[in-house]
Amino acid sequence: MFNYIKKFSFNFNDFFIKSKKIKNKSFIVFFHGVEEKVIDPNTQSVQITFKNFKETINYLSSNFDILPFSDLIKIKNNGENINNKISITFDDGYKNNFEVAYPFLKKEKIPFLIYLTTNFISSKKRMPTFLLRLYFNYTKKKFFYSNFFKEEFDISTKKKKEKALHQYIHFLKNFEYTYIKFLLEDIDILLSASERKNLFEIFKSEEFLEWEDIKKMQDLCEFGSHTKDHFIFNEKNFNNAEEQLLNSKKIIDDHIGKCNHFALPNGNRNIFIENFLMKKKFPYESIATTQKKFISPRNELFVSRMGVDNIDSLNQLKYDLWNNA
Repeated sequence: MFNYIKKFSFNFNDFFIKSKKIKNKSFIVFFHGVEEKVIDPNTQSVQITFKNFKETINYLSSNFDILPFSDLIKIKNNGENINNKISITFDDGYKNNFEVAYPFLKKEKIPFLIYLTTNFISSKKRMPTFLLRLYFNYTKKKFFYSNFFKEEFDISTKKKKEKALHQYIHFLKNFEYTYIKFLLEDIDILLSASERKNLFEIFKSEEFLEWEDIKKMQDLCEFGSHTKDHFIFNEKNFNNAEEQLLNSKKIIDDHIGKCNHFALPNGNRNIFIENFLMKKKFPYESIATTQKKFISPRNELFVSRMGVDNIDSLNQLKYDLWNNA
């Protein structure tokens, strides 16, 4: 119901968007994956349909001046006028960035940047959060015993599955990275090998780029770091933070020669990451968050971005722009 109201409201309020001087603002948009068809939005929660993506990009290119990311950061840091200037970014590094998004953006001559999760590039790995959603959404089991949490889970209904899934994802995002391996091993019993193989084929949208894909996109695309393993920064992960920041940059530098920008996985800007980065003086020109804010012409390390998901993407973006103006 809320999405319907939001859609109606911002189809209408688009006529008045200039009254809040949104066209005099500057911002950065971020997507994840782009697919011709999204089969299951609950499982493919970071994928957007190409139809919605094209509609969103056409709106942005008609109303704003889209700059290469590094150019926008440079003029921002120099204190120059950035009104009506925006940039397009993608997180994680999905294969469909190359196969679906890139051909369209190349045809339209629209520059963009992809933040790469380097240990997933040229591998058969899938994002842990995707695997959790997949296993819980498609298991046929009604109950299972968790060796990790030392308790039996009732997953006999959709609501109970969602509750269990939320518990696993919450732990994954808020505790030590070293536990991820054990979390994924814990749910292995939810799907058989044949079920996993079949579902992986169905959800090819979750595959990651190859380094050859990345090299081919360099005519239009910049690449930044998103850590090695989609590493989420918090006080419990202190021991691995430096390796995830530095080595992911080195891997990209070694493959394509340049990596000047960084995006925080999960977008979690907090006191820990601010203090850690400021002390270490890591060689990035910008650190992107997922805070829904416009950017200003100041020399700041952290930059906010407006995210776009797979449901009603353009109206969502209009809503966020309106709400933050």
